[in-house]
Amino acid sequence: MQLAEAGTALDPIQLDSVSVAIGGNTLLTDVDLQVHPGEAVALLGANGSGKSTLIRAALGQVPVVAGESRLFGAPTRENSRVPWPRIGYVPQRLSAASGVPATSLEVVETGLLGRQRWWLRRADRERALRAMDQLGVANLAHRPFGVLSGGQAQRVVIARALVRDPDLLILDEPLAGVDLLTQSSFAALLSDLHDQGRTIVMVLHELGPFAQLLDRAVVLRAGRIIHDGDLPRDHVHPHGAHDHLHVEHALATEPQTQRSLP
Repeated sequence: MQLAEAGTALDPIQLDSVSVAIGGNTLLTDVDLQVHPGEAVALLGANGSGKSTLIRAALGQVPVVAGESRLFGAPTRENSRVPWPRIGYVPQRLSAASGVPATSLEVVETGLLGRQRWWLRRADRERALRAMDQLGVANLAHRPFGVLSGGQAQRVVIARALVRDPDLLILDEPLAGVDLLTQSSFAALLSDLHDQGRTIVMVLHELGPFAQLLDRAVVLRAGRIIHDGDLPRDHVHPHGAHDHLHVEHALATEPQTQRSLP
């Protein structure tokens, strides 16, 4: 697949010298990142390294104190210019707490709503059911979201992101609470979406079933990017493999500069 030239307005994600600070704590420092159309990118690093903060900065969900974040060329500080229907987002957690109990189908249908569209159309129910069927949870459509198991809820939330058929799919720890069989089927689904030209960005601790899908890895430590390039060798193998090293151990003695791993 031919990718757009780096830095063009077509890049789904572009961060230029972005820094984030909350409550006096610096969470990201001078981060540069470009994700090009059709790429599948993993954001790797230990807890607290800044992976989720980077995603939230890209989406305009946290205050950027320096630099600029753009989605499809539109600055996220200018919310109304961002083409939100082209973006599907799976957060790390989606609260089931609500004043009104919602079924799983209703949760998925909310993925079709937004600033420019706050009502549902007649065809939206079928569209939501198709997205749920892709994730193997169509049978849970009328079950209250709040009573689902962790794995079931995660699949429903992923269906909520897929229901708008996004060009850019962002997933923050998508395997949390998901059983191994579902992980494999979800990896196959993402591979199909990637083959269709979707751009995919995932926050991960381990590559797991996504190793063959991903084109590129971005590794963070202490709010800085220390690697942007090929997948680190140690992340191709799961914990327990004889040659596995966690990425943080492998980089423990490396200086905090942006570089490729051997």
